[in-house]
Amino acid sequence: MILNPLKKAFLSSIEQSIEQSVEEWQNKVKELLDENKSDLAEMNEINEQLPQAQKNSKNSQTKKPLCSRLNLENL
Repeated sequence: MILNPLKKAFLSSIEQSIEQSVEEWQNKVKELLDENKSDLAEMNEINEQLPQAQKNSKNSQTKKPLCSRLNLENL
């Protein structure tokens, strides 16, 4: 029967196409997860530095003259 080998070849082709699509999607998901991990690590680093930056900002503001803090220098 010729139909049986054609049917097998067609099903094999479909199976191969599905496997390829699944692999492509898995790679895309892995890439997105890696990007998210990288972004999360960057955000954590920023969050760790934030208290010191806020403290430095507060200290620099208190050391400036009042007119500078109020932007009155150009009046």
